[in-house]
Amino acid sequence: MGLGVSPNQPHPAIGDFSGERCMRLSVPHYPTLARFAIVLALGLLASGCAMLDSGSPRVASLEPASGHALAAFSIHPPEVGIPAHWKPVDFGAFKRPTEYQMVNLQGRTCIRATADASASMLVHQTHFEASAFPMLHWSWNVPSLIASADNTQRQREDSPARIVIAFEGDSSRLSALERMNARQFQLLTGSPMPFATLMYIRGNHTAPETIISSTHTDRIKMIVAESGPEGLGQWQTFTRNLVDDYRRAFGEAPGRVAWIGLMTDADNTRERTHAYYGDVTFAALSR
Repeated sequence: MGLGVSPNQPHPAIGDFSGERCMRLSVPHYPTLARFAIVLALGLLASGCAMLDSGSPRVASLEPASGHALAAFSIHPPEVGIPAHWKPVDFGAFKRPTEYQMVNLQGRTCIRATADASASMLVHQTHFEASAFPMLHWSWNVPSLIASADNTQRQREDSPARIVIAFEGDSSRLSALERMNARQFQLLTGSPMPFATLMYIRGNHTAPETIISSTHTDRIKMIVAESGPEGLGQWQTFTRNLVDDYRRAFGEAPGRVAWIGLMTDADNTRERTHAYYGDVTFAALSR
């Protein structure tokens, strides 16, 4: 499915988002990445929902500070609940959302994501130059694979764990079709469509480091962070250079990072899966 407005286009509605008035979408029944392509166009409605104050600490780490620092999970007991800067973003009334909750696993507070033929994201807004803080660190624990998932096939495109990064950029450099889609979404939602989106995913059989292009839009690329049964049920820690990965995926330097999301989905395969996410941090290159 393209991103243009059609007779089955999503319809915006005003709702409550953690006590603030903002827009939500009701999206018809489409495969996960088609829906994701629609929802990411909102960029979590940066003009109206949970905008962070400006600031520039040298490491985006554990404190829920201003600017691009991310609210951490590990510094709170599970009963406190998900930190306020992390917001659930679902894919409409026709799509069951994934459940995200704070839990204690092996002595650490983390996010448990449970998908039952469902898909949605947990998103944290941020705003910084990727080149200033290119080092992305995260951990996840994936107990099992989705047996029938295949991220290269549209109808089986699910993953137990994803880290999703949305970037800003110069939309005038997009193709005519993508520029038209961006203008339509700007008119529809009042918010710009992310210029590009990079995902790190847990795969089944595809070799690690493989870059998979979305079948719905060239502006979404998936990098297989790990694949296969090795390491299942154990905490795995990752460090990635966003600038290098973006260049490999899109062939150019990235712009600003607009938001980051966690995503566990099993709606296309109609299976059940769960995963655990630890803290996500950004840092400058070591000198």
